[in-house]
Amino acid sequence: MDTTYGVTLQGDDTAEAPPVYSKPQPAPAPGMVLRGRFVLEQMLGSGGMSKVFLALDRELEDSNPYVAIKVLGDTFKDHPQALTSLRREVNNSRQLNHPNIVGVYHFDRDGDIVFMVMEYMRGQPLDEFLRKHPEGLPWDEAWHIIHGCGEALGYMHQHGVIHSDFKPGNVFLTENNEIKVLDLGIARTLDETLATQNTTRFEAEALMALTPQYASCEMFEGQPPDRRDDIYALGCVAYQLLTGRHPFDGARAIDARSNGLVPMRPAGLRNRQWQALLQTLAHRRRERTTTAAGFLDAFGPVLRGKNAAPWIAVSVLMLVVVLATGGWQMYRGSPEQRFIDELLVQYRDLGNSGTGDQQLGLWLEQGAQNVALATAAYASEEFDRGNYFLHGGTSSAHWVYDLVLRQAPDEASKREAAQGMLELAAAYEFPVQRLLELEREREALELACRGLSVNKHNRGLRELLSTLLDRVANPGNLSACKALPGNLLR
Repeated sequence: MDTTYGVTLQGDDTAEAPPVYSKPQPAPAPGMVLRGRFVLEQMLGSGGMSKVFLALDRELEDSNPYVAIKVLGDTFKDHPQALTSLRREVNNSRQLNHPNIVGVYHFDRDGDIVFMVMEYMRGQPLDEFLRKHPEGLPWDEAWHIIHGCGEALGYMHQHGVIHSDFKPGNVFLTENNEIKVLDLGIARTLDETLATQNTTRFEAEALMALTPQYASCEMFEGQPPDRRDDIYALGCVAYQLLTGRHPFDGARAIDARSNGLVPMRPAGLRNRQWQALLQTLAHRRRERTTTAAGFLDAFGPVLRGKNAAPWIAVSVLMLVVVLATGGWQMYRGSPEQRFIDELLVQYRDLGNSGTGDQQLGLWLEQGAQNVALATAAYASEEFDRGNYFLHGGTSSAHWVYDLVLRQAPDEASKREAAQGMLELAAAYEFPVQRLLELEREREALELACRGLSVNKHNRGLRELLSTLLDRVANPGNLSACKALPGNLLR
């Protein structure tokens, strides 16, 4: 970060904001010189709160004397207290040194023009990039961007900085394929100022103090800023990178919550990854992923960073030992694999050659969607609604997966349905655990039995069942438990 720059708005944090001049200066435009130093050469872009220019710094003794100048708009001029807050925020941001965060060098004014001097980069904003990829990106490309954004937000949070307006327009992709997050805290400083002035959330949106599609429910409710607001926005951006669409089709979080909207599962995501992504999009802050690092660990490759290499070596060594000792069948005999193999044997002789790939695909998509809907319902403690999506008769996840297993003429479709059944059973673990915490043991036992009736090998449900059997009298009287093998209820 260039140390020749400093924050030059005069006075301490309680100083008055820049005066409003009776004779306004001309609007910033190419050719204008700010502070006798920064020559505006080209407008790079504009948004609700600012315009960005490429500028030549006459005093910068460097082979590349160009910087980016962000000129703040009238929104800040109309709320002078926000300028004082923003100056403090820039001071804090200048202490951040991370490869995925845009360098902010300088905060100054020239007459009534207030501006920031930032690192100049060649490339394009993520929102512009996404418009060129309306169907989303392949996993590897999306993960590179998600990882860079998550690392930047995690670093900020560790240093006590919350972005509060994370969105594709505040992510930049450089020509060297670097990921840069910008505009740290600008929206929040204005938002906090508006809050002290009893400004309504409608006015805050109109003034661009938040971006509605990426703002959490708590931001609309005026709750204090929290890093989990950024986590919600990161989840929205991750979903958009994978699918080309906003998870709630652009609806605000509060509207998605009130209308019961649930995002469709992106193609190709493993259950672990889908659950991790869903948790970032939870409408209640307490149910949302607490850290960016936690999301990256759950959503990305199984192991990340410097810890991955040693474990890869260990895994290879273990595989060699297993193969050398004839232990391949032991590996194949994992509970998950055993469950899928048993289902494939059970449905092996069933199938209908007249069932086309398109119909099978629709059924499989419907099953995955219903598991996602159930997961979201359980997270909101709408247990009956979650149960309906998993097991509620025709069109439930269980019904359509069973239909594919019976109708599919090919093993690939049957295997995908069996994987769906595996994930369906796993979806019961959270509500069983939550009902147990709420001391609603009989309801918890009913769901545990229902999940185990699908997959008797599910270890999490078996452990929960063991706990519940010590607390519930006459478990065999519950309808779902009657279908279980007797040895599970002892």
